[in-house]
Amino acid sequence: MPTIQSLFRVHLDALALHDEARALTRGEIGIALALHLAGLGAVCRYFNLPLWSALLVLAVFLVLPALLIGRTHRSLSVETLAPLFFLYAVLFARVLAMWIFHTPYPYQDESTLANVRVLVLQIEPAAIAALAYTFIIQVARLAHVRGLLALLLVLGIASLAWFGGETWMHRTRGVTATDPYAYTQMAVDLATRGTLLHAFPLFDAIKDTGIKWYPIEHLGYRLFGDLTGNVATVWPPGGAIALAIAYRIFGETGLYLATPLAALAALLATAWLAWEYAHNQARLARAAIVTLTVALLATSWEQVDRSLVPLVDVQAQFFSVVAIALTLRAMRSNRFILFGVLAGLALGAAYFVRHTQVLLVIPIVFAAWHMPRRNRVRFLLATASAALIVALPDLVYHQQNFGSWLTPESNELALFSLAGITPSAQVIADRFFAGNEFGYLVPFFVYGIYRAGRTDAKKLAVLAAWLIGLVAFHLFYPALRMRDLLPEFPAVALLIAYGIVTAIRDLRASQLAILRLASAPSFFLALLLMLTRTQFTLQRIVQPARVTFGYVTAAQRASFDQIAALTPRDAVIGSVMNDGALDLYAQRATFRPGAWSADELAQFVALMQNAGRRVYVLDDGAETSAARRDLASRYAVQPIAVFDVPLFSVVDGTAGMLYEIKN
Repeated sequence: MPTIQSLFRVHLDALALHDEARALTRGEIGIALALHLAGLGAVCRYFNLPLWSALLVLAVFLVLPALLIGRTHRSLSVETLAPLFFLYAVLFARVLAMWIFHTPYPYQDESTLANVRVLVLQIEPAAIAALAYTFIIQVARLAHVRGLLALLLVLGIASLAWFGGETWMHRTRGVTATDPYAYTQMAVDLATRGTLLHAFPLFDAIKDTGIKWYPIEHLGYRLFGDLTGNVATVWPPGGAIALAIAYRIFGETGLYLATPLAALAALLATAWLAWEYAHNQARLARAAIVTLTVALLATSWEQVDRSLVPLVDVQAQFFSVVAIALTLRAMRSNRFILFGVLAGLALGAAYFVRHTQVLLVIPIVFAAWHMPRRNRVRFLLATASAALIVALPDLVYHQQNFGSWLTPESNELALFSLAGITPSAQVIADRFFAGNEFGYLVPFFVYGIYRAGRTDAKKLAVLAAWLIGLVAFHLFYPALRMRDLLPEFPAVALLIAYGIVTAIRDLRASQLAILRLASAPSFFLALLLMLTRTQFTLQRIVQPARVTFGYVTAAQRASFDQIAALTPRDAVIGSVMNDGALDLYAQRATFRPGAWSADELAQFVALMQNAGRRVYVLDDGAETSAARRDLASRYAVQPIAVFDVPLFSVVDGTAGMLYEIKN
């Protein structure tokens, strides 16, 4: 019994990353190896491996402990395999749940909520977590703090490399639909014509006919406000600037690289934010907080999704993170004017890209409130002045195109209401608590808030004002999508990482023995929860690209070139939501037939044909299918060719068929 108790204590010390001075006896090593052989045998049976493979697996696990013998002149450090006992425990719990209690295996995909049963019933993440924990202990024995810092560096680089690889390989090869297309079209117009407005040449042909004008516009553009035929989009123009620069440098490819690069920049900015926030932590804890923050954000399903198509979510995230990081830096610096100017530039850029980010003034004011009074005023004046300089081109753009610098691009502010709180809260809850977002990590998020408040309430107030202010504002918007809150994801990732690191550290340093005992299971649980959360996300890099809204594959992009080759330059093509892509890539005038009545559509077709222009309909949704049926009763509808194009609803004929409308 004394041997078992001693063996238990040595394993606990190993799990706590302590270097036990007393070497194990041969008898203790034999007991530990026998237990591991039995446990690994059960694991091998689960994975349908022969029992003898347990010997091979154990031998691999003992490579580093064998190296330690020569360095430490101690017996085999079999206690470094202690995390494997957590794996055996999970496997035993699974056997109980499945065989005795007949617990059903929960369904999982990228949209399901976090489910505690998965932690017991899925062995693969537990096996990887135990392996990772074991490797961490062995590296700590071999290289101490320097080894752990090196591991954190490798994890951080690996996270960035994985994210870069995923967004590079699976980035879109074109754009369609509404906002992805509109941002891209703004960029192309800015780069080629020097304007953010888009010209609709069909306007002159129909403006005096009495039929509605807006069906010849692409969705996402404002209604015609004058007789020029040039119209602005309903989105802020700031995000198109980076796309335009990339387009001028790299051509069309640059349009699709700009967003992944901006997302990588946002990850690096988030690392800086975490480094600044944890500046009063010990070196190892600070490095762990930074690395985990980056890893959590890089493996966020939403973060990856919104980095594949030309949207401005990650641009807004980058500038928001920079603004907050500079504000936190100003709180512990005497150079208030310098950091105020820099924070103001970032604030202005965040507003320019997405106007709701102007609410970053709330956390900035919270930070300034804790500065000396004189410096507070200087900081706020510097911040406001710099932000105004950056925002001024946008205000002029509003004045020139919308009649007032306060007039927004869209009318969506009219949608904000108390009635929007419930559906918006549901959207947030569904995605926040999803298994592939933050659902499994909520306990650490809560503890991170608590611990950050205990450590430095002023800095937590800045993060809280950032997160709560933006989320509260968007709650009133009934059409909320989770990507609208993507700029605030770094704050959540940072608090979760802070919670993981401080929870394990606090348990290890507790005066209560039972809490000290809980530090090892907490360490394993943190690894298990993170792995369970990211398992679907990490697999994306070896799977076919996930098609998101506005995404265009290489084959679909080629289809628009093929349509251009098969139609005359003055052709007019109808579509549901590929009209923008037809304009941008095929350079053909377009219309949306579903927005007209049958008589208006017939009048438009007759008008085009009388002008000598050939009329086509690309069947890419229910609206074009209905229009095709209506036109078939008045005209000859001739199939031309089938194209691989994005579809937007069910087509009742051949999807992607291009029809010509003839007399």
